[in-house]
Amino acid sequence: MSDPIRYASIRDAIFEHDMFDAAGSGVLYTLEGIRQVEATWAFESTELAAELMRMTDDGLVVPTYGETWNATPAGRIAREARWQPRGLRHPTLTLQTAMPEDLVIALIATTTDGWDVLSNAGFVEAALGVYLFRLGDAVCDATVTTLISRGLVRRELPDGFGWQATLMLTADGRRLYAQRWCPGSVSNRRCRFSQPARPSTYHSKISA
Repeated sequence: MSDPIRYASIRDAIFEHDMFDAAGSGVLYTLEGIRQVEATWAFESTELAAELMRMTDDGLVVPTYGETWNATPAGRIAREARWQPRGLRHPTLTLQTAMPEDLVIALIATTTDGWDVLSNAGFVEAALGVYLFRLGDAVCDATVTTLISRGLVRRELPDGFGWQATLMLTADGRRLYAQRWCPGSVSNRRCRFSQPARPSTYHSKISA
C-alpha cells in the first residue's frame, strides 16, 4: 500500500545529498554513496532505491546502468522549491518585492569570499537559475548582463578543464552590497545576507 507521506520523507532525505547542490556536478553516485547522508538512515536501502526510481520517472535524477545517479537541473530546482517555503533558505529569496539585481548581488557576495581579480573562485553562474527559479532563466540572464554592464559583476569564463562560468563582484559591486545589505563593512559576518535565519540549520543561509 502506498504511503505518500513516507515517500515525501524519503525524498526529502535524498534531497540532502550533495548531488542536488545548486551548482551541480558531473559526479555519479551509487546507492551506497547516497546512503552516507545521515538523513537517509531512517530508511531501508530498498525504500531509497524505490524512491530514486520514482524520482527518475519524475525527471529529477538520471540513472546510469541502474547503479549510479545524478541530479538533473529539474531535480536541483525541485529541492529549492521544497526547501525555500520551509524556511531552509534565507527568507529574502521568497520575497515577491525583492529586486532581481539585489538578489543576484547578495547571492554572489554570500556564497564566496573570493574577490581577488586573479582568483578563479566565484559563484557558479548556472546556480542562479536554481536559487532564483521563480524568476526564470531569462530574467536571471538579463540581470547578470545588466550588472556586468554597470561594472558591478564580472564573469570568469571556463578555462577548458570542465569548470563552469563563475561570477564575482567587482569593488563597486562589493561596495554596493555593503551599503545596501550590510552598512559598515562587507566583511562583518554578523550582518551578512547569508546570516542563517536559524543558526542551528546551515541550510537557512541564502545558499549552501
